[in-house]
Amino acid sequence: CDEVLRLRRDVVDESLAIALPTSDEPTRRKVARQMWEHLFLLIGEEEQNIRANPAARTTELLKKVFQ
Repeated sequence: CDEVLRLRRDVVDESLAIALPTSDEPTRRKVARQMWEHLFLLIGEEEQNIRANPAARTTELLKKVFQ
């Protein structure tokens, strides 16, 4: 698990260094944290949609988990 988290962090850090080359390290870390927070919000919104809308359960796994 630690290795996966390190790889994820490295990929995000490298991507932000390319996308924001003039930004300093603290700014890129802040952007990374905001990016992850936004991603989890989107996941939560999609989960609410799947729970509320049976038609959104498009795979057998979703149908089984959200029955």
